Amino acid sequence: MKIDKTIKEDLKKVFEEELARRKKKVVIVSPYHLSQEEIANLENTFPRIKNCSLANQVDKSLLAGFIIKQGTQIIDLSIKSKLNKIRSEII
Repeated sequence: MKIDKTIKEDLKKVFEEELARRKKKVVIVSPYHLSQEEIANLENTFPRIKNCSLANQVDKSLLAGFIIKQGTQIIDLSIKSKLNKIRSEII
């Protein structure tokens, strides 16, 4: 089955725009709602999230620390993940 060249180009453009939009969206998961000062500190520590659309998601099970999600990339600096890693090494 052949796809019309115009349709193929349009689909490619829409796909690339969606990928770019998702890369600009960052979710910061933390055990409590972060203040603007805390978010600014994270932006200074992780400059690549500075010009992105930031959302703060609360997950009380984290205990402390945070997780940064951008597209398919995840930076997990939570105490919960550290404790789970230690538990798996002990068992």
